[in-house]
Amino acid sequence: MREPTVTPNPNGCSVTVTAACSGDRITLSGNTAVGTITGDGTNVATFTVDPGQPVGTIDYSVSGVVGSPCAAFTNDDIPTPFCDAIPCTPPDATGVEILVGGTGSLTSSSVCPPGSLGAPTSTITVTGNSATDPTANMPAAFITNSTPCGFAIPERLRLYIATTFQVTVTGDYVFTMADDLGYDGMGYIFTSPMVPGTCGAGFIRADDDSGPGSEPELGGGDGAGVMTLTAGTTYTLVSTTWGIGAGGVDGSFTWNITGPPMGQVQTVTPGVIEWYVAASGGASIGTGSPFNPVGVDPELPNTNTPGTTTYYAACSGDPTCRTPVDFVILPEGTCIPPPATGVTITAGGEGSLTSGAVCPGGTLGDATTFISGSWDIATSPTADKQLTSTNSTTCSYVAATPIHYVATQFQVTTTGNYIFTMADNDLDYDGMGYIFTSPMVLGTCGAGFIRGDDDSEVIDNEPQLGGAGGAGVMTLTAGVTYTLISTTFELLDANASFTWNITGPVGGQIQIVTPTAIEWYTGAVGGSPIGSGSPFNPVGVDDPALPNTLTPGTTVYYAACPDDPTCRRPVNFVIEACESFPQATGVTINAGGSGQLTSSTVCAPAPGSVSNTGSGGASFSASYVDGVPISITVPAEGTPGGIPLGATVSGVTVEITYTSSNGSWRSELRTRVTPPVGYNAQVNDIQPKTNANGTPPGSGGVFTGLIDPNSNPTTAPAWPATDPAGTWLFEFRETTDDGGAAVQDANITNITINVTYASTAVEWYTSASGGSPIGSGSSFNPVGVEDSGLPNTFTPGTTIFYAACADNPTCRTAASFVILPCAPPERFTVTGGGILCTTEGNGVLVGLDDSQLGATYQLFLGMTAVGDPVDGTGNPISFGPQFASWYLHGGSHYFL
Repeated sequence: MREPTVTPNPNGCSVTVTAACSGDRITLSGNTAVGTITGDGTNVATFTVDPGQPVGTIDYSVSGVVGSPCAAFTNDDIPTPFCDAIPCTPPDATGVEILVGGTGSLTSSSVCPPGSLGAPTSTITVTGNSATDPTANMPAAFITNSTPCGFAIPERLRLYIATTFQVTVTGDYVFTMADDLGYDGMGYIFTSPMVPGTCGAGFIRADDDSGPGSEPELGGGDGAGVMTLTAGTTYTLVSTTWGIGAGGVDGSFTWNITGPPMGQVQTVTPGVIEWYVAASGGASIGTGSPFNPVGVDPELPNTNTPGTTTYYAACSGDPTCRTPVDFVILPEGTCIPPPATGVTITAGGEGSLTSGAVCPGGTLGDATTFISGSWDIATSPTADKQLTSTNSTTCSYVAATPIHYVATQFQVTTTGNYIFTMADNDLDYDGMGYIFTSPMVLGTCGAGFIRGDDDSEVIDNEPQLGGAGGAGVMTLTAGVTYTLISTTFELLDANASFTWNITGPVGGQIQIVTPTAIEWYTGAVGGSPIGSGSPFNPVGVDDPALPNTLTPGTTVYYAACPDDPTCRRPVNFVIEACESFPQATGVTINAGGSGQLTSSTVCAPAPGSVSNTGSGGASFSASYVDGVPISITVPAEGTPGGIPLGATVSGVTVEITYTSSNGSWRSELRTRVTPPVGYNAQVNDIQPKTNANGTPPGSGGVFTGLIDPNSNPTTAPAWPATDPAGTWLFEFRETTDDGGAAVQDANITNITINVTYASTAVEWYTSASGGSPIGSGSSFNPVGVEDSGLPNTFTPGTTIFYAACADNPTCRTAASFVILPCAPPERFTVTGGGILCTTEGNGVLVGLDDSQLGATYQLFLGMTAVGDPVDGTGNPISFGPQFASWYLHGGSHYFL
């Protein structure tokens, strides 16, 4: 009897089983049955139990078959240590501190995964409510039976109902909206990460079937062909309309679904945040964010008693994975320190302490009647957007829909009624805005919310806060600091500027408040602040405790507002040690010599990119010959501006910046690309296009296309995965493909080649932290490299360089490049010579009685070299026969 081999895997809740005999049937069980295999003598299988399986034993049984060398047996209790509970990722959660008698809420910004599945069905019925349904841009007009993703420009906002679902069986499905003359239906299906009204990688199908009574079909012969859906994937069906007023439909309507055999849909209940009173077990006492447990939790009937109560946040789909947060009631007179967040970094890295505090006080600007600003998609912060709430005094937000915003604090000069109107923007964006006072936090609701508006129409109709068109009277009080949030309805896809025009009572204007910045201290009491503002990096600041980030450890700092510097919040600046460092070896050479730093480390693949730009006014003409070419040189591998040594190229793209006086050129443009000889010298006559919509914008800007030797810019380029170094030549011309003349109505102003790569090579730095690498590779000679600080090897001394992997550049190992001073050669005795009394013959031999290996010797007549140098051998050497005179010899150490 031979038993199977059972091997627990220590890094997770799984076990590997190897069947010993042909025909073995093996069943494993823990808390639940986990699998069965039939062996063939070598069969191996891995079984996994439910997450959270405790440490314990796995029971397994084996039964033999007739004729098998294994006798039948059962072993019901072979102890096998299994696994600890699998670590989970709990939702984020934030506690609250209030004074006795105050109010506050626990919050969470997490988006929980889907919860439970409904019963299988062949219909989805939804109910529209034009008063409460959210809005989003509708799909591009007449997108009948379409798979490309596009949304209406200019934006046409429509109310919609989003239904998440899964299918029971993988296969082809058809979704048909029941016909109804009461509306002109539209619909589309996507998977994450798409957001309704925007395009993303998850878009699957859209249809409007253009007319009431002829509703959309997704999939099937009349729905743009086969639509395959996969079991286990969560999809979103958006039900909306094409053109009924603002898009509102009150009442129910149905989608009929046909699929493969046994194929149906199951609606998915979205996951929500749940709140508990214990770390495990028990039922939730509430859901959603924000959540105020006062009066809900019997243990916290009111806020009249100081103390701390801990609650736990979990997602409904995994209620065992919880995050603790505190609801703190402070005694009367106790200060509430400003919020602050510490940071954890790896040794050699960078990080900053942060605070979202809005400190009391500030400087008032001049009185004015407008507020201007601009969004920068690279630097502007984001927060969850306000739920569509045209001219509303009600606060609500759309979870996990971050929108760029600008926050402006202000006061009014006179108490009274004010109107804030955002200037129409000529179709640049769809503006939103709202006003609040503390204690509101962006993206959440609080008692300070005053007014919000998005004027949910086409873009050129911006929000108004206050007044008859802005939900009526909006009274603002002098001396109170308000915050105006300027944002947009949808995610910004470009930078833009805005202006609010303000009207108020007689003498009523606004004054912009420059808020007082948070201050940072090194102690819990006393002392002076070492800095202010957020973010704040204390490293190297006038604080000797943290001169750099090279030493692991924890340093505590304290945040306070200037009006109450004694009320401080402690936060930690944590420096963690690197788990591993690349190996690096230095080198020692003599002055004038050469050598290389080396490393035997093979780094994990790290993605990277380099860009090289060329410019020149390349106008289009009817032929390439007439144009002005643009050339771009890509530096060689391992040199500044080039890819690292040994890197694998993953893509080559081009960004073309242009201006155009006529949008028609976009379908006429042709680009002739001649790559470097060493990369792929063939000439490629291609038409650059964007992958999104087939053609670049018409009026000017930037578009990105793939440089494709197969003349197909919508697929991955087929260049070799090697160094694309050398000179690339770009030439341009216009065709008459769109039926027009080849008119020079566009101009190229700039081209950038972007090379993406993956590198496993070590990179070399000149400092222990920060900075950019000066080279890469397992062997690296820094001499003469730009910014290495080592122009040559003539000067003795030691220069320290640092090796790091690109995927973890903060973990560096020092390696020294040592240049030793020259040592003079050993001295030896001249041999040979004598008296030569005739001018005939070849002279007499002259040499040295010994020589130094590695040295070079030169015979001199006075100050004139005679003959060729002779290398030392460690033995006597000869300079050959010489004629009468006095000779000297010199080692090459003296004569370089």
